[in-house]
Amino acid sequence: MSQPIRIQDMMPDEIAELLAAEDCDLTEDQAVALQEFIEHIGGIENACNAVEMLSQLDKAA
Repeated sequence: MSQPIRIQDMMPDEIAELLAAEDCDLTEDQAVALQEFIEHIGGIENACNAVEMLSQLDKAA
């Protein structure tokens, strides 16, 4: 049995690509994980802001 996908475990650039893609091919697990992340964080705008902040932290590290 495969491990569930956790958006929190992905690199910021991977999340940004998923959020920015208009016509991307997500697996069902990726789509569910992305939807759960967006809902958990309070919407797409908050998700985009979180990804931007994670990206900045990743670059600073």
